[in-house]
Amino acid sequence: MMFQRQPLTVAILAASLGLVACNSNDHDTPISTTTPTATTTVTVTPSLGKILSGRVVLRDAKTGADLAPPKTLTPADNGVATFTVPVAKLAAPIIAAVLPTTAGKLEYADEALEKATTITVPVADASKPLLRAAASVTPNANIGVTALTESAVQQAEKAVGGLIAQNINQANAAVKNQLKLNFDVTQAPIVIGVGEFDKLVNAALDAQRRAYASYLATLAKEAQRMNSASLAPAYDMAKVLASDLSDGTLDAKQGTTALSFYNATFVNAWINWVQNFYASFAQLTNIVALNRWYGGFNIADKNSVTSFPDATPIRTVNGIEEYACSGEGRIKSSSGASIYMDFVNQRGSNMNVYWLNYNTGRVSYKSNLATGQTHNQQTFVTHPWLITDNTGACVGIYRPVTATQKTIMFKANEVILDSQNAQPTTCTTGVATKFATTLSNTPYTNDQTVCFNATTTSLTFDNKTLANPAKNTVVQAPFSAYDFKDGNYSYEVIFKNNALYEINLSLASFLGQFTPVVSTPTVETCASKKLPVATLTSIADYNGDYLTQEKVAFNLNTSTAKASVQGTEANITEVCGPTVLNIGTNHVLITDKGDVTLFKTTAGVYSAEGREFADKTKVFYGEKASVVTNNCTSQGADNKLGFINAPNDFCGFTSTTSTALSSPNIYTFLAADGKTNTKITTTDNGTVLSASVENNKYSFACGLGGEIPSCSNTVSTAVSATQISFTFTKTKLSTLSGAQGIVIGSGSLIHQINTNGGSSSLTFNSAKCTQVFTQTAFGITATAYNLCASDAVADFTLTAQDTNTFNPKHDGVPCTITKVGSAMTLTKGAKSLTVQFNGDTTDVITLRTGAVTDTQVENDITARTSVGDTAGQTVRIEMRKNGVVSLAQAQSISTNEEFSCLAL
Repeated sequence: MMFQRQPLTVAILAASLGLVACNSNDHDTPISTTTPTATTTVTVTPSLGKILSGRVVLRDAKTGADLAPPKTLTPADNGVATFTVPVAKLAAPIIAAVLPTTAGKLEYADEALEKATTITVPVADASKPLLRAAASVTPNANIGVTALTESAVQQAEKAVGGLIAQNINQANAAVKNQLKLNFDVTQAPIVIGVGEFDKLVNAALDAQRRAYASYLATLAKEAQRMNSASLAPAYDMAKVLASDLSDGTLDAKQGTTALSFYNATFVNAWINWVQNFYASFAQLTNIVALNRWYGGFNIADKNSVTSFPDATPIRTVNGIEEYACSGEGRIKSSSGASIYMDFVNQRGSNMNVYWLNYNTGRVSYKSNLATGQTHNQQTFVTHPWLITDNTGACVGIYRPVTATQKTIMFKANEVILDSQNAQPTTCTTGVATKFATTLSNTPYTNDQTVCFNATTTSLTFDNKTLANPAKNTVVQAPFSAYDFKDGNYSYEVIFKNNALYEINLSLASFLGQFTPVVSTPTVETCASKKLPVATLTSIADYNGDYLTQEKVAFNLNTSTAKASVQGTEANITEVCGPTVLNIGTNHVLITDKGDVTLFKTTAGVYSAEGREFADKTKVFYGEKASVVTNNCTSQGADNKLGFINAPNDFCGFTSTTSTALSSPNIYTFLAADGKTNTKITTTDNGTVLSASVENNKYSFACGLGGEIPSCSNTVSTAVSATQISFTFTKTKLSTLSGAQGIVIGSGSLIHQINTNGGSSSLTFNSAKCTQVFTQTAFGITATAYNLCASDAVADFTLTAQDTNTFNPKHDGVPCTITKVGSAMTLTKGAKSLTVQFNGDTTDVITLRTGAVTDTQVENDITARTSVGDTAGQTVRIEMRKNGVVSLAQAQSISTNEEFSCLAL
């Protein structure tokens, strides 16, 4: 039985009677008046990121009495609470405090997570402050409440006398000084909501307040790095920092008890970081620069702010990657297949659609897309799209990564990523359900398929897992019901005899229902494909690995009737075919996880393609790896290696040149074919750490990492002052690519050490040059030679590591510079330039002798075409005394191209 509450109406009638006496007496007693109380406003700006839902109170610091009624913050307040207070009440210090709602929840925009985050406390603790600030304030003040002010309050509370003006002022100053800040911690920072990082580089806003907000954001980011599983990193850092500073010292301890969240190493790095923070943040002028700075900063590396990492998706659903707004500037378009995307606006307000082009820049494609409307956009796989709301605040960045039509639905409080061609009809895990609704404001569309893994303790779907349900004890057997919360949404899961029966979705009211799909699965057969049936033995020649980008994507083993894709194994249930085509022959494998088509061309090239066992999209698995017969057996000698069971490419390896680098010590021996080389890495005392033998087809090694066996039976010996010998005796090398392992049976490789003033990796014969001039300064003599014959410099191959992050062209890609005969070539990635070192006046060797340290440039070589040539080209290399290449540079005037590597 249900009882309906009846409204109770109470009528209150009030009347007032005023009596006024009027006469002509000029000496009536004047009517007394009361002077109104003088009031002012006090603004409180709390920040863990913008507070979206919670309470703010303003109190007398000593008595705890409220100075004005509490303020409940909602998103409409934009993170700021304003109080009207009698001026007289500001004579003593005040406390501004942030509390959860009466239900025990505080919602804020966490800058590290870049999304709304909820802190939940027991309802019994809802009156306990989460953050506080204490200060002496003046009329119309604006006071910030942050992790730093909470630290000061806890410190002042422990001082003799508690929260009095002297203790409060000293504590606020102490926190500022401990952290080496140049701003007052009680000032109000700019409040940053989700997608509002652009405020931090808005020159129209106060610079100090922007710096304060950015400093707090970096604190939150560090908290996330220390605990990537945290659901509220900004609040985690606020709590631990307050505990640390409560005793007056930032030392990763509370008193004598060590804190578990961070340690002294972090404290030292953080204190040193602050000056770099000020200097680098001051240079930021736009949102792209800020995002790159925020995504790349590392407090332990002052140079980290000069580079930035590529953005990484926060989730990938149905072939769509979603990126946080701070990914802008760190993600750009590249080439890909043409597709269509639908942007569906169900936010309740307009939104804007931008393409991020090949240089990461915004290009407007749809402004003011009205709520309820859909924008259909032709685009390409890998092209990112940035969405902003009607205020210009970023909502997120979305990039398709599979070639199917996409639909992205923007709701008021979430974004649903969908692929029209990837709507599941069955589920690889869990139970497939259909959603039924008659409403338009639901997070799912009518008849949409959703896959649920449901138990009495957890509910997994759409890449999320809900836990800690509330059991409905009223429901009786054979049914049971459990209520799972996802923010404000409620998923009531109903079981019948422990099997999923239905799921009811509610917000403030019922929205719709999921019911399990009951269907008969379709089993593919050769007959259904109208193909003949074949035997496994008939496709034995297809056995083996199929490679994509040098990695095994597919494997077929007919002896076990197994096939695997990316490591996921399937049972072969039927072989169909063959289908004879003009250019080859097809077979189709039917497995219990998907179909695979095998193809053999008339030229005997095998390939495979099919549908991924996970997402059912068509994928090319690559060509079958060729079978290598290792049949080279040769005898070694000095500067020659002998092999057992090696590919013919390595038979009789004889080095023609050798180069060396220090720190680490790497010796490279290049064979006469210019492609095959042996590389040996040693410790400073000569112990061999690793060795590799490779060319453009095969690669073998020992001593690399923990998985490749050590280089036993390999010895490094200093034969003389000018020679280092590496001797191999049945040294086993493991396969890195291309064939089974091999053995270096015997032989030695001998490195010649240069002793005539040149780099350890280069040899010179200045007699084959015409001297230009010699100059001595600061104890260093520089002698430049030109008109040099090509053999004035011995042939070499060197590597330059691009490690100078201060160089705007730094990209970390190493350079290789070689000289073979008169040709000097510099290669960096796909770029290459060759210039002839052939005796011209513009070809120069510079040698330096005297007080040259290991870190100074000792020698440089320049190969250059004639001066003033509009099609001129230059290749230049500089070497330090310790053998490190400090500069490798190539320039082509005709193509206006320059590339280089510059070492620190």
